[in-house]
Amino acid sequence: MKSFTDTMRNHLSPWSVFMTETVSGVLFVIVILLGLSLVQGRPLPLTDKITPSLPVLPTVPPNHGEVTQLTEVLADRILGHEERMFILLERMNEKLETLANPAPQNEFVAAVDRLGQHVARATETMVTAQTRSLEEQSRGRDLLQGIKEQVEHLEGLVSGPYPAPQPSPRSSAPSLPVPSPLETISVAQPDTETNPEILSTAQSRDQFFSQLRASLTRSQLRLFIDSKASSITLPSVLSFDRGSPKPGPRQRRALTVLARELVRILPCHVARPPDLSQCSGKPGAVRVDTIRLRGQAAFARPGEARFFFNRKLAVARARHGLETLLSSQPGLSAMKNRHGQPLFQVEGHVASRQDAPGGQQLDLLFFFEVPDNGDGGPLQSPTDR
Repeated sequence: MKSFTDTMRNHLSPWSVFMTETVSGVLFVIVILLGLSLVQGRPLPLTDKITPSLPVLPTVPPNHGEVTQLTEVLADRILGHEERMFILLERMNEKLETLANPAPQNEFVAAVDRLGQHVARATETMVTAQTRSLEEQSRGRDLLQGIKEQVEHLEGLVSGPYPAPQPSPRSSAPSLPVPSPLETISVAQPDTETNPEILSTAQSRDQFFSQLRASLTRSQLRLFIDSKASSITLPSVLSFDRGSPKPGPRQRRALTVLARELVRILPCHVARPPDLSQCSGKPGAVRVDTIRLRGQAAFARPGEARFFFNRKLAVARARHGLETLLSSQPGLSAMKNRHGQPLFQVEGHVASRQDAPGGQQLDLLFFFEVPDNGDGGPLQSPTDR
């Protein structure tokens, strides 16, 4: 029997036969190698598949201020374990930073700004209204104060001091006719119980305060002068600022004018003036023993801490007022009373009622010598007059 090779030789060309034999040999060798590999348990020596390797990113600690942007190419690729952990850490840091420093909503911020603007405008309107109200009240008080001072001044001009009684001359002149009973009834009879010395002293004090009032009026200074209480009170327009012990510019100007008039009038009404030539006229019928400056403070209940503070404040106001008087007219400090003591003293007074007038003012209380009192008797207080 002829082989397959012999048959192909008879029918094919030599080149075809050669190729056939070559392929058969190669296949035979491959089969033998495959069998040997299977017998030894080793895999076939195949060529490794070439796969593209991914670049390994460096491990960098996460930073709160940086945000890693993944490109489209990197997002489409299969990431490794380290890259996924790095991205997760970055996202976690972003979330933590957002929670720690939340960004406010724009609408909320705008609403808060609008609310603040409304509150500022409302506060400004309220302050303006209060300021206008206080200004109107101050103008009203000043107007009433001016009216009161004008009325007091007119009353002093209309009433005037009482004329001092003149002694009847002892001469041989013919006596006046005796009035008829009807005329006697129409004439006011003097009070027989009134002491003539007290009446004369009161008239002299009225003359003293009338002279002082006229001098202050010429100097365009309006003060409250009560001749019955022998006191001078600064009006409310010259009151101290609340809580302040020192006089302001207006108070200092008023006290300077008052000191100038006192240094001109007092030498005729004190027992020991610094210079007798300072009294231009004859000595007055009454002599001033003490002038006490009394500072006032607002109401406070006795025993409270506020009461002691207000009392110290009142004394401080009187002391600063006296310093202003003496510094403007040093001649006042040289005036002495009959005991050789200084003429001026200070005291403080706290208002006894919450609705009491004043509370921020300064008073001058005048104490006069008792007439014909050469034995050092007690002084007359304003309540005794």
